[in-house]
Amino acid sequence: MSLLTPEAVIRSAVFNNLRKRDKGNRKMIGTIMGYIKNRSIHIPSPHRMLRLLNAKSCERGDRCWGKNLNTGKAQRLNCSSYTRPWGLAICDKCVKFGQQKVPYSHFARFQKGVAFHQWNLLMDPLVDSTTGEVHGPLLQVLELQQIDNTYSNNDDKKSALEGMTQRAICNGNKYCPIHYEEKAAAYHEMFEDAEKEAEECIAAAVEKDQQQYRERREERIAKRMVRIRSIYDSLEDSLDDCPLKDLALDCTWLEVC
Repeated sequence: MSLLTPEAVIRSAVFNNLRKRDKGNRKMIGTIMGYIKNRSIHIPSPHRMLRLLNAKSCERGDRCWGKNLNTGKAQRLNCSSYTRPWGLAICDKCVKFGQQKVPYSHFARFQKGVAFHQWNLLMDPLVDSTTGEVHGPLLQVLELQQIDNTYSNNDDKKSALEGMTQRAICNGNKYCPIHYEEKAAAYHEMFEDAEKEAEECIAAAVEKDQQQYRERREERIAKRMVRIRSIYDSLEDSLDDCPLKDLALDCTWLEVC
């Protein structure tokens, strides 16, 4: 049994960049979980998720659009990008040249089981040349387009899409549709629990910071008031014989909380 569990990876990613949910590993794991929530990608193993989170170069390898022929290396990932399009660790050039753009009216948009990037961009699944494992989207762009070409009724299109999705789960994944659903639901529940706990930790930390700020502020005000009262007492002694002393020293002390 592996000591590395999905929950450990998900929690470490969420808590790695606790206060900046739109950056770093927390943003990346959120992107991946968005596809899993939509049941649109092959469910990554814990080790696969770690590779996605820590990837430094495009995982398409020799098929990378940004590959350097002199070094033989795939293009490095954009360090400022915290997304994993289609559940893949791919470079900007592969996203630009390897994707297929469909019209915004395409039936598959917003459909469960279809992995979209930036609203209308699709990409084929990635097959690992070493292990033969399939990663990324469940369906090929060709399959989606064939459905769109074949049926005119949206209900028929959705029915065909559901059938292709189940076949993709059985053929390219080690889960049957029921097990896939259970696994995806478990992953998403782990992520939601981690996100909830992270937000509670952030709220507690913010409250602690605010409390410390209030205490420091009150301490500064108290010290300032001591100095002001000392100055006031000195003025009172200096104006002891003045006829308008009471008018000159008339004031209201405001205690700031």
